[in-house]
Amino acid sequence: MSNPFSLNGYTVLVTGAGSGIGRATAKALAESGAAELILVGRDRSKLDATCAEIAAVSSAKTHVLAADLSRQDDLAAVVAAVREIGRLDVLVNNAGYFASQPLREASVEHWQKNFAINTLAPFMLVKGLVDLLAQSGRGSVINVSSTLAQKPIPGASAYNGCKAALGQLTRTLALELGPEHIRVNAVLPAIVDTPMYRGRYPDEKSYAASIPEIDRLHPIGRMGQPSDIAWAVVFLASPGAGWITGVELPVDGGMLVT
Repeated sequence: MSNPFSLNGYTVLVTGAGSGIGRATAKALAESGAAELILVGRDRSKLDATCAEIAAVSSAKTHVLAADLSRQDDLAAVVAAVREIGRLDVLVNNAGYFASQPLREASVEHWQKNFAINTLAPFMLVKGLVDLLAQSGRGSVINVSSTLAQKPIPGASAYNGCKAALGQLTRTLALELGPEHIRVNAVLPAIVDTPMYRGRYPDEKSYAASIPEIDRLHPIGRMGQPSDIAWAVVFLASPGAGWITGVELPVDGGMLVT
C-alpha cells in the first residue's frame, strides 16, 4: 500500500521560509517527498540557509523568491514567478507579523501592517494562484494562524483580530474552492520557539528565564518547536487528509483547553 502521507512529486510554495516554522516546514515537506519547493521570504541569505538544510535531506528542486509580502508589487511578483514555474499543488501561507500595541497606542499603520501580512497576503496569493491549484487536482492551502485567533491576549488587538479574520477566510475559501478540489485549512500554533517569538524579549537571558513559565502554559508541559507545526502542515497537505477542509487545527500542546 502506498504511503497516504507521502508528498511524492508535489510542488509546494512556503512563505516566511527563511526561519522558524517556515524553514522547518519546508524541510519536512522535502523529507516527505515534495519534488519542488518555492521558498518566499524577505531575507535572501536566510532563504539560502533553508535551501542548504533541504539539500542535506532531499534532492528536491528549490526556487528562492525574496519578497516583502506587505507590498502589493512583491506579491504580484511572487504570483508571476510561480505562474512561470507552471505548477502548484500546495500553498503554505506561513509568513506572519507580530508587534504588540495597547489600544491607546495602536496606530492605523500598525493595524495596516498586521492586516497586510497576516490576512491580505494569504488572500492575494490564493487569488493569484487558484488556477494552478485547481489544475493540480490535489490542491491544498494551509494557513498558519495562531491560538490567539481564538484565545486573545491583551495589547495585541491587531494581531488577534487579523488571525481571527484568517480563520474566517479559511472557512470561506474552503466552501468556495471545494468544488474545484482545493482544500483550505489552518493550523493554530500556541507558543513556539521561533526567532519571531524570541523577539518579544529584550535579550536571550530574559527569554531563557521565561521558559519554565511558558512551558507551564501548555498542558503537555512544554512550548512548541517549529517541527511540531511543520509535521501538522505536512499531514494537512497530504492525501491522508484528503477529506479534511475548512478546519482550524490547534497544534498547541493543549493550550486552548486551559
